[in-house]
Amino acid sequence: MPASFLFLSGGEDATFATSAARRLSPFARSELRAVRVANGVFFHADMSGRPDGEFLLLRPAPGSDTYLAGLAAPGFPARGASLEPTAPLSELVPRFRCAVLFEPERQRFTLARDATGLRNLYYALHPVSGVTLAVSNQLRWLLHALPPASFTLDRSSVAQLLCMGFTIDPATMVREVASLPTGCRVAFPEQAERAPAFAADVAPGPPELRDATRARSQVREALVAATEDALRGSSSPACLLSGGVDSSCVASIAQRILGVPISTYSLVFTDDSLSEARYASAVAARLGTRHHNVELTQVSFEQGLDAALASLDQPTSDALNTWFISRAIAGGGSDVGITGVGSDELFGGHDCNQTVPQGLRVLRYLRRMPGLARSTAARLFEILACGGDHSRPSQALRGKIVALLQQPCELGAVYLLSRFILLPRAVARLLPSEPAQEIGRLPEAMRLRLAELEAGADGIFRRIAAYEQQLYLCDQLVRDLAMVGDSTGLDLRLPFRDPRVIGAVARVAEETLYLPGRPKRFLIEAFSDVLPSEAYQRPKMGFVMPVHQWLGGAIQDRMERLLAMPELVACAGLDVRAARELIADCRRARGRIFYTREWVLFVLLEWIRQNRSAFASPPT
Repeated sequence: MPASFLFLSGGEDATFATSAARRLSPFARSELRAVRVANGVFFHADMSGRPDGEFLLLRPAPGSDTYLAGLAAPGFPARGASLEPTAPLSELVPRFRCAVLFEPERQRFTLARDATGLRNLYYALHPVSGVTLAVSNQLRWLLHALPPASFTLDRSSVAQLLCMGFTIDPATMVREVASLPTGCRVAFPEQAERAPAFAADVAPGPPELRDATRARSQVREALVAATEDALRGSSSPACLLSGGVDSSCVASIAQRILGVPISTYSLVFTDDSLSEARYASAVAARLGTRHHNVELTQVSFEQGLDAALASLDQPTSDALNTWFISRAIAGGGSDVGITGVGSDELFGGHDCNQTVPQGLRVLRYLRRMPGLARSTAARLFEILACGGDHSRPSQALRGKIVALLQQPCELGAVYLLSRFILLPRAVARLLPSEPAQEIGRLPEAMRLRLAELEAGADGIFRRIAAYEQQLYLCDQLVRDLAMVGDSTGLDLRLPFRDPRVIGAVARVAEETLYLPGRPKRFLIEAFSDVLPSEAYQRPKMGFVMPVHQWLGGAIQDRMERLLAMPELVACAGLDVRAARELIADCRRARGRIFYTREWVLFVLLEWIRQNRSAFASPPT
């Protein structure tokens, strides 16, 4: 498990702490030499024999006053990178998931994060406490390390969370703390600016592969190598197996191509309409893995809920399913868990690859109508189909259709609508102090980044993929996995996020990659000789828990207690009456709508309760 770290700089001293130590270990900068951290103990050492994933602090060149600290990528140094202190930074930095560089002669800090997004990197300037710069890969470490009541809850991020189910980089739930976006660099005291991609993640250039056989071969080679690296150094690897194409693919590579015996784990439920037990068990039987079905019931869910919520470094509408299965895997003795996360965003496996183009076609058609006729038709549909208010969660698809008719004919706007769990109008009622026109909009830095990625895409599916990878994948799925790994002690590794895989896929022309018919047909055909047919001759279900069946009783009572705490409600800027109306609307529609619409409100208030001491009291 890669160590978690905290770095505080103030005056002439630096302070580090690691997750293993659970304490701060101060030392003067003048004493820094080649230092590594193992089991929370700092000691001077050379770089030989360092386990994969260990936190590392080193001086790259003899006599230099430049220091580099970071979390190493899996497989480093096994990929042949030099561990000599003389290795230049250009060779060392790409081997880190995130890094902090200090140059005393220039009094400059540079923070860097690689393009995979596999480790979070948060930073804050906190001069009130005498800290020049505070950096950590866990936001809670910053909240707890600095003086209490010195932070402010970011209401715009609260709105983003309620709309999307997650916050969007570089914003966080804390106004004074930023999250460094993937593939970016920021320098202090200079103004932040996005850096060129790291050497390990250099863009491969325009897509050129149109030959399907050659393209499948190159992507297969990259994914096999990435899976081999993901398994490296593990004595008892496991796979989070849903029985779908993605997780079955990495399990098949491990078991059938690399010959590495693995255990497979699946989270299953008594509700057969949501449980993937039969599919995962069939795939595991074909592959010959040591398979474990981990049954989650309402009782076990409620018993584990406090620990699961405590694992959330930032609130999210997702993550709980991965937390429960990861806890079981770690408890079973495995140290590494490989997953299929990242495949859907590369190969077009999500529904938005169908719904976004459909929505754009509808808007292009409606543009032929006069503006007054369009708005009148939208209002008429809202009255007839939605009872006059399309933003209520119970309206589900009908509500999104009305919202679509009010959108500009732009891919970004339609994509965000497809990902909203609460519509901006509903969020505006919950947060009356927030400017309604700003709710649901992207932070400016992310909007510019996505515009740049969109401009370089060769077709509509690649443009959708840019949004999927930058937002949903990096800002929710991968961030959630990092939080879960830190909490459970399981090192979660993602072969589909390996730069070699991303680069190989990027070289494939869109018409070769996104084939008609079955979703992810390209990937299925690339591994047709080892991938069990049970993985793709089945409906796509996702990794969904029956939480909607468990929201009554104890959880419902807990939600009422949270809404009755005035300090939490005031901190969030929440309108309690609007919140209760939204929950009642969701309650009437349980079983017909996705549970996240009310769950995200519960998670928000729980997160504020857990971290309340960090925030200053809001103005009365």
